[in-house]
Amino acid sequence: MREEVREMFNAVADTCEDIRTGVIVETEKGLGVVVRRERNQVKLLTEELGFFGEAQTYPVQSLQVAKNLDKLLVQEVDVRERAWSYMELEALAMNIVYEKERSKYAVTQDLRMAGVEVSTRMVSLHESTLKLTRLTVHKKLDFEVCTNGADIGDADILAYAEAVGKGLDTTGMCMAKVVNDWVVRVPIQPKDVNFGKLHTALD
Repeated sequence: MREEVREMFNAVADTCEDIRTGVIVETEKGLGVVVRRERNQVKLLTEELGFFGEAQTYPVQSLQVAKNLDKLLVQEVDVRERAWSYMELEALAMNIVYEKERSKYAVTQDLRMAGVEVSTRMVSLHESTLKLTRLTVHKKLDFEVCTNGADIGDADILAYAEAVGKGLDTTGMCMAKVVNDWVVRVPIQPKDVNFGKLHTALD
């Protein structure tokens, strides 16, 4: 019975297609702007005392698209800017988390690669121990990644090392970096793969 209720609830959620990012909706507490939706959960910037405060999450069934927006016309530009600013900041944060997780996954895989010399060492740091893997291709690359301290961009330089080891063309290969809170992709330079030293998120 509980499963049937859940399926019915989700089916209703799936039909509320008009409640999406950027739409102004009515809640029991007033107006709000949709800044994110995950199935039947909607995150809103809600209006409180004439101002839009912190984002809050509501079930989609409790919302409806606002029909009378006259009282919002004066502050509509500010409302939209606040909502888009929030969405941008959240997207930036999610991009950073994604790149960290991508590198964290990459460094825990089997890093033995054709044409690449691979060695590991352990380094004690206070009460913890770091496992470092060094990848070397004579006169082409020499760097270390940390299995328990992966940094943004590690997944990309590992892919670069694999390509170098196989003798593939590496022209145009890029790596992720964070510049002013934005994740950007920049061409891999010799300095990015030739430090020959500890390379972790703790640098």
